[in-house]
Amino acid sequence: MSLFSELKRRNVFRVGTAYIVAAWLVIQVVETILPAFGFDSSAVRIVVIVLAVLFVPVLVFSWAFELTPEGLKRDHEVDRRLSITPQTGKRLDRLIMVVLALALGYFAFDKFVLDPARDVDIAEAARHEGRSEALVESHGDKSIAVLPFVNMSSDPEQEFFSDGIAEEVLNLLARIPELRVISRSSAFSFRDKDIEIPDVARRLNVAHILEGSVRKAGNRVRITAQLIEARSDTHLWSETYDRTLEDIFATQDEIAAAVVEQLEVTLVGEAPTSTTIDPDAYTLFLHARHIRQTQRTVQAYLKAEELLREALEIEPEYLDARLELALVYIDWGDDGVRSKQEIQSLRQDAYDAVERLDPDNTFVALRNAQKLFDARKYQEYATRLAEIYNSDPTEAALEAKVFLELLGRYDEAAATQNVWLTHDPGNCAPYLNLTVLWWIAGDHHKVIEWGEKAANLCPGNTSQILKIGLSLAFLGRFDEALKIISKLQTDRHRLYGLVVVHHLAGSQGQSDQHLEILKSSGGGGTAPEFWLASAYSFRGEIDTAFEWLDKFGPYVFWWNDPWFRGLAHDPRWETLTEKKGISQKDVEGIEFEITVPD
Repeated sequence: MSLFSELKRRNVFRVGTAYIVAAWLVIQVVETILPAFGFDSSAVRIVVIVLAVLFVPVLVFSWAFELTPEGLKRDHEVDRRLSITPQTGKRLDRLIMVVLALALGYFAFDKFVLDPARDVDIAEAARHEGRSEALVESHGDKSIAVLPFVNMSSDPEQEFFSDGIAEEVLNLLARIPELRVISRSSAFSFRDKDIEIPDVARRLNVAHILEGSVRKAGNRVRITAQLIEARSDTHLWSETYDRTLEDIFATQDEIAAAVVEQLEVTLVGEAPTSTTIDPDAYTLFLHARHIRQTQRTVQAYLKAEELLREALEIEPEYLDARLELALVYIDWGDDGVRSKQEIQSLRQDAYDAVERLDPDNTFVALRNAQKLFDARKYQEYATRLAEIYNSDPTEAALEAKVFLELLGRYDEAAATQNVWLTHDPGNCAPYLNLTVLWWIAGDHHKVIEWGEKAANLCPGNTSQILKIGLSLAFLGRFDEALKIISKLQTDRHRLYGLVVVHHLAGSQGQSDQHLEILKSSGGGGTAPEFWLASAYSFRGEIDTAFEWLDKFGPYVFWWNDPWFRGLAHDPRWETLTEKKGISQKDVEGIEFEITVPD
C-alpha cells in the first residue's frame, strides 16, 4: 500500500484538516477575547505558536494510534478486519463540517457585529491622530514644549522660583499665535522622569524642547536655557544669563526672543514682553502659584492667599496676582474654615479686580457668562460662550462641553475635549471630563475606556472610579464592579456603589443591607439626600427617590441627569426639573454654534 493510501486509511488527512480549522477558530476567538482582559498581542502570539507546534505531534499521533471500541490502540495492534477507521473518518467529516459552520458563524459575527464597533474606534483614533498631525503640520516646525527648569540653588525650597521662570517664558511664547506651545500641565508632567528628549517631543507632538536651570543666591540669578531640535536631539541654541532680580523680566524676554529667532518665526505683530513688576512682589507671586498648583490643601490655600496679599500690598495693580488670587478661591471649595458665602464673596471681589485691570480677560468673560446661566438667559449665555470658545477653544473647552452636555449634543461635547487634548496631551482634566461626558450620555463602554485612561494619568480620583465600577455593573460585569467599588476609600461612594451594584446583580438582600448602612451614616457624608435619592432611583423605588429629592435643596437637577435616570419617564421628574433645575423645555431651541474640527 502506498504512503498516500496509508495516510488516507489512518485518517491523518482528516485529522490535520480538522485541527487546522479548529485552530483557526481558536485564534480568531482569542484575538477578540484576550485584549478585553488586559492581555497584549504577545499572549495571542503564544497561542499561535503553541497551536503550530502541536500540529505535527497531532499528525504523528493520528498515524500511530487508532480509535477502537475498546479505546485507543497502536495501529499495528489492530486487526484490519475489525478496524473502524471508515466510521471514524465519517465522524471526522461531520466534526469538520460542524467546526466549519462555527467558523462561518464567527466570521459573520465578526464581520457584521464586531467590525463596525472596531471601525468606529479606529475612525475615532484616526481622527484624533489626524487632528494632532494637522495641528503639528499647520505650525510646521514652529512648535515647542517648555520643560520645568531645574533648581540649582542650594535651597530645595527655591524650586518654586525655577518653575516660575520656566512658566513665565512659556506664557510669553504662548502669546505668539504663529508658535504652537504645549501647556504647562503637559510639559511639567515630565518632571523628574527619565525620558529621552525625542520621546518627550513625540508624546507632546512638538518639534522643539526648551529646557534650562536656575540658580538663585540672594539678589543674584543665573539662568541657563537651551533649545533642542527633538528629531535629531541636537542643541540649536544655548545661553547663560547672570543677572540680578531687577533684570529678571528682561531676561525672560531675551530667552523668548532667542527662541523666536532660532525657530525663524515670522511675527505678524510685535513680540510679547513681560510686564515689569517689583522683584519682591514677583517672587511672592511665583511662590503662591507654586503652592496652589502643587499642594492643593486648605493650609496651602491659606498660605498662597497670604503671599498674594503681600504681593498686592507692594504692587496693587499686579494683574497676574489678582488672577491667581481668584484661582485660589476657586480651588478652595467648601472646607469648613470659611463659609461658602465668604468664599463666594472673596471670589467675586477677585473677579471684579481682574476685570477692572483687564476688561477683555477671557477668564473673567467666562465667569461673567456663567452668571447668565439661568432659565431666563440661556440664549444670552450660549451666545457669549460661543464667542469665547471660537476665539480661544482651549480656554473655554470645559464650559462648552458642559453646555453641549446640557443640550444633549454629546459627540460635539467630546470633540471640544479632543481639541483640548490635542493642545494639552498630558493634562488629566480632558480625560476626566470625557469620563463624565459619556456617563451623562449613558455610554458605559466609553466611561470605562476614558475612565481607565484618566486613572493612568491621575490615579485615585474617587468619583471617576465609582463611574467605572457602576458602568461595569450596567454591562453585567458584576465581579469586576464589586472588586473596584469595594476598594473605594470614602464610605459615601463605596456604600452607594455597593447598593447599586448588588441590586443590578440581583442580590437584593445585600443591596438592602448596604442601603441601611448608607442611611444610618447620614448618606455617607455630605449631601445624603442626593446619594439616597439616586440609590432609590436605580433600585426602581421611584416614590421614595422623589421623597428624598424633595428634601434636597441646593442641587440643580438637569433634565438628562444620569444619577436619576430611573426617574426620567415619570411626570414628576419634568415638574421637578422645571422647579429646581433645568428642564428639557428650557433648552429646546437654544442656538449654540461653535467651530469644532473633525
